[in-house]
Amino acid sequence: MSEINPKFFVSRVALIVQPVQNQLRGYSAETGSWASQNVTVNSGEGDQYLIGTNVALVIQPVQNQIRAFSGLTGSWANLNVTVNTGEGDTYLIKGNTVLIIQPVQNQIRAYSAITGTWSSLNVTVNTGEGDTYLIDQDVALVIQPVQNQIRAFSAITGTWSSLNVTINSGENDTYLIDANLAMIIQPVQNQLRAYNANTGTWSSLNVTVNAGEGDTYLISSNVGVVIQPVQNQLRAFSALTGTWSSLNVTVNAGEGDTYLIRGNTITVVQPVQNQIRAFSAITGAWSSLNITVNAGEGDSYLMGIDAI
Repeated sequence: MSEINPKFFVSRVALIVQPVQNQLRGYSAETGSWASQNVTVNSGEGDQYLIGTNVALVIQPVQNQIRAFSGLTGSWANLNVTVNTGEGDTYLIKGNTVLIIQPVQNQIRAYSAITGTWSSLNVTVNTGEGDTYLIDQDVALVIQPVQNQIRAFSAITGTWSSLNVTINSGENDTYLIDANLAMIIQPVQNQLRAYNANTGTWSSLNVTVNAGEGDTYLISSNVGVVIQPVQNQLRAFSALTGTWSSLNVTVNAGEGDTYLIRGNTITVVQPVQNQIRAFSAITGAWSSLNITVNAGEGDSYLMGIDAI
């Protein structure tokens, strides 16, 4: 497992469901072993089976069981809880993360294939009043405008972290998520917020945000960038260092500036300024070159490709 970039996983899990045998069998390629459960299996009565990169999920409404298997630890983790599949329960799975929303129970539940454990929040859930749920490789995000809560879960730490802040979902708030990072843009509040799944912590910037005046927001596995032409600012966040880094420079978004982002790297090419700028999520710092840039005369810009 890469602690530097846990996105670079390939699948390590398989799930076998046997209703006649009443068996659930999970296989971990990490441990090279099977783990079976002898339990009642009701395939014809609403049982659901979902699978991600390293996690398998079994939902059993009749048994009131939620079962998760980790392809990393090779073990099962069961929750004996009320399951309301027909009453708005939501099940999301991706990478190493499971997110379950239970409005009737007022429960938000998350599972990490890395830790092999569940973590639940007993909170008011307003699925019909603008709540938003997002999930990626190692992060889950829950936005609750009525509760004024932003909740994030890290599959790396296996923990939740909540922010009690004003949420303006109908006023250009933007929510972005990628492998190990979530980014929240709040123009009315003039806040940029980033969640780092590597440490399970938030970091915020109180700055002018011009959502309707050309600001651009980009995100990748471990890095996010906010481009602000009116403020002449380039702001980057690293999910490895957990810090923001801003550059006070002329930004010509409408005059050929190019912004590229992938994995741990941001590249900014500025023909009018004759500048090439790059940001590293590993160092958490910008580096600039003052050189002639010929954007209209054949210059090419390439970015590295993630391993998977």
